[in-house]
Amino acid sequence: MVDKTILVKGLISIIVRTCSESRIFLLYQCIKSVISNDYKSIEVIIVAQTQSASFIKKIEQLIDLNKEDHVKLKLIINFSNEDQRSKNLNLGIAASKGQYLGFLDDDDIIYPFHFQTLINSLKDNSTNYAWSYADVALTICQYNKPSNNIEVLSSDYPFKKDRFSLDILFQNNFIPIHSYILDRLQISSDLLYFDENMKVTEDYAFLLNIATSYSPIYVPKVTCEYRFWSDSSNTNYHVNILLGSSYKSKLKTWNESATKIELIKLKLNPSYKSTSLVDSQTRQDFIVRYPYLYTLKYKFPQLWEIAVKAALRLNLIK
Repeated sequence: MVDKTILVKGLISIIVRTCSESRIFLLYQCIKSVISNDYKSIEVIIVAQTQSASFIKKIEQLIDLNKEDHVKLKLIINFSNEDQRSKNLNLGIAASKGQYLGFLDDDDIIYPFHFQTLINSLKDNSTNYAWSYADVALTICQYNKPSNNIEVLSSDYPFKKDRFSLDILFQNNFIPIHSYILDRLQISSDLLYFDENMKVTEDYAFLLNIATSYSPIYVPKVTCEYRFWSDSSNTNYHVNILLGSSYKSKLKTWNESATKIELIKLKLNPSYKSTSLVDSQTRQDFIVRYPYLYTLKYKFPQLWEIAVKAALRLNLIK
């Protein structure tokens, strides 16, 4: 838990988690997007979960090459070989000192006006809101290794809603982790913690607790990108490596997480009833069996529902 008395007013702390040397170019793009922001009081805490000395050296070189007066870059190493996504975020939070807090995974980016837009929305409002969020573009990208360039194949806005709705959030998470910032002077420190027993959907559990206690300001403007890759590399890395190689292991992890999410919802709102067309356990079963279809869920949600129902009828999943 961070002592609020040590928080630096106006400073924004961004927690960036990374875990694979093969993604160093993505991390570079991610950090560049933070540094190029119009906002000029930024602290970036890179939490690398790795046992690779060469990966650590490459991150240190990245930090040396991107030193800016208005941005402080700090590296934290988690040497565990287990999946500790939540702990990585908690390590970053514990080391951060900014009044404002945000998160960014190594394969996503934010636009130059992201921080300023969200912070202005909090400052300009007469009511002391605790957090704000903006819209996200879901982009399907392709990495061209020979040219070392990223090509955007398509863009869509499947998360966009006309307004914030806690009821809709309880049905499905439409606010990606890097689309919002939190004002820690307005939020109870007890809520600024990720459940370290969750290997997936830890960001959803975190957000449900925040959103139930504090209503946000919604800024109807696209300020960041949620990137998927044409080879599904971001999904496959997490699903196939961090969660284990066996189907039963992956499905067990997803099912445990889905159960915890439902318990959290019931605790926060005892009258909560799921109205999902397909229950969460079936959804995760489908994702684990066919990870390359994960993009479909976000790019074409209605087609996703049809695909899941068809798989059920054909006994591809149970």
